[in-house]
Amino acid sequence: MSYVNWTTQEPEFNPILKPYQMRILEILEASNHNPTSSKDIWYCTNQQGEKVSRASVINFLELLREEKIIVGTKATGKGGRRFNYRLHKEATIETVINQLAFRMIEQMQIANPKINFIWIAENLATLQEGGFAPDA
Repeated sequence: MSYVNWTTQEPEFNPILKPYQMRILEILEASNHNPTSSKDIWYCTNQQGEKVSRASVINFLELLREEKIIVGTKATGKGGRRFNYRLHKEATIETVINQLAFRMIEQMQIANPKINFIWIAENLATLQEGGFAPDA
């Protein structure tokens, strides 16, 4: 799989992640790959800024888990089954965002096959530097 090169500097992430989603990734990274419950992640997210619903946190975590971007370990407890979440062993915030960005680009490609979004993403740096000459 190819990756799009994104940095974690603002405002580049604004079109990809909402501020609370970026905070969730920071919390997962800070947990040192230890499984963390959605309740703990939600609590930490709300301590760091704007109030976010627990459902929004769970929905984002589940999206990442279903896409196999993060790991969800099944656990049981009060209220039934749940997941504890963690990043993959070698994952960082930047690798997670690269995966999200590339999957988003793949979906744009499926939606509009006439435009080669994947090629554009893979060659974005060269295009920005003016490395490709237009066809004559």
